[in-house]
Amino acid sequence: MKCVVCKKEVYLPYRCSYCGQIFCDKHRLPENHMCPGLPKRGWENRKNVFHPYGRSSIFQPAPSPLQPKNANEPVDKRVDAKDFIKSKSPPKPVHKIKGLTYSVVLILISLSLIVVWDQSYNLGVASRLEEGTIQGLSLGEDLGASAGYNAGYYEGVGEGNNEGYELGLIEGNEEGYIHGFSDGKTTGYSVGYDSGYSLGYSQGLFEGNLTGFTFTYEKGIGDIADRRFNVTDVTYYAVKRFLRTDRTDSKKYTSNFVCFDFAIAVKKNAFERGIRCYYVRLVFTEPPGHAIVAFNTTDRGLVFFESQSDEEMDVDIGVRYWRDNIRVSKLDSDRSCTETCQPYHIVHQVQ
Repeated sequence: MKCVVCKKEVYLPYRCSYCGQIFCDKHRLPENHMCPGLPKRGWENRKNVFHPYGRSSIFQPAPSPLQPKNANEPVDKRVDAKDFIKSKSPPKPVHKIKGLTYSVVLILISLSLIVVWDQSYNLGVASRLEEGTIQGLSLGEDLGASAGYNAGYYEGVGEGNNEGYELGLIEGNEEGYIHGFSDGKTTGYSVGYDSGYSLGYSQGLFEGNLTGFTFTYEKGIGDIADRRFNVTDVTYYAVKRFLRTDRTDSKKYTSNFVCFDFAIAVKKNAFERGIRCYYVRLVFTEPPGHAIVAFNTTDRGLVFFESQSDEEMDVDIGVRYWRDNIRVSKLDSDRSCTETCQPYHIVHQVQ
């Protein structure tokens, strides 16, 4: 909306209660926009008019009964005071004339006082009107500035909140995507690696076991194809005597001849002596595994031996193979797999 006087855009318009038009805070008072609907005040209807913005008064005295109503009337037609008195009343005594003179004087004094009071009243009204206009203008400017500030503040808060929210949402989404992608990639890689490793290890263990079993089975069949004697279980003393004469433990541990090869060699030598020997594969909590030999003696039952040192070993689920078998300290770490398998527990054994 626009002010009718100054044509300025008004955000907090004021509607005049007299004329009903829209004004700004500067022209909202009826006196400031010369409101045509403003009612006439009492002092403006008086004969003695004091203009609020002037410094002179216009005095219009009431017509005297001694003068004609028409100022252009000839002088000879004017009524003389004596003739007026004679025409109006009969001759009076002298003392009554003096009393009348006193009354006229009192009336004139009263009229003078009324005129002085009226002028003072008009002067006071004009002064207070000007002072009230100034105070009203100052108060109106303060109120308008406060109202405009509040309206602008809340509008600015709303717009700033919306723009800040949209910008924060975009930047937060981008930043969150970067962090989330990095964290998700790291976590996904770790989970995928563990899952893949576990699956691959299980599959490799199964396939390796199957391949090793098939290979050793066929090799065993080939070894006894031309022999027609039976292998048997022997006593614990016979096992110890066989291991003392067997020279497999004197071989050097290399990348081409590992613990699995040691166990197969001992088993083959025992077979050639007619002694039943078992190839035992140990599975630890972490790869790689280990291979040893076992004999089912007739007097002590099943006993396990380290094929690289001919030492008797304690083997069971949960046993720390190297640490719990103190006797293997005789082994040299450079020719065995003690350093690789030492920290782990046995979780499975295959014979």
